[in-house]
Amino acid sequence: PLVRKLDGGGWQMISGHRRLEAYRMLADADDSFSKIPCRIIEGITDSQAITLLHTANYFVRALTVTERARATQALGIEVERMRAEDDSLLGMRSSDIKASMISEQTGKPVSGKTVARDERMAKIISEDLSRHWAQEADEGRLSASSIDMLKDLPREKQARLYVERPAGLSKKET
Repeated sequence: PLVRKLDGGGWQMISGHRRLEAYRMLADADDSFSKIPCRIIEGITDSQAITLLHTANYFVRALTVTERARATQALGIEVERMRAEDDSLLGMRSSDIKASMISEQTGKPVSGKTVARDERMAKIISEDLSRHWAQEADEGRLSASSIDMLKDLPREKQARLYVERPAGLSKKET
């Protein structure tokens, strides 16, 4: 987990909440799990802590496209704050700034195009697909081209296609 010391002397967990819960459950049976190793981050603002929260989980587990998009969309507030403080960012795309933030915090490269594609795809999934197809897409069982084809169909037609599709199709076959 990532933690920071607060001015009042307490500690704030920035990320690692699920890991802490896992340790708590394991500690019931084994005292060696009664303490969890943490990484202390010093001298960061509330805004930077929020950025860390959203970027820390980007590569931690297999996120759905919608989860990744929610994380990068939440960085939008920080992007606007950064632009207000740094004129050199005024001409940059938000997706490129977000990608830079994620890469800087995680040490793993991600492109602005990937961020923009994920945000665009998540919007299509939530706004243009029927409930069942949206779930299939969000869980990674639909290709981008399938999502693109479905989005232009009326919801009734999407529902009919969902019900009538043959069982056992691969992602590509679907």
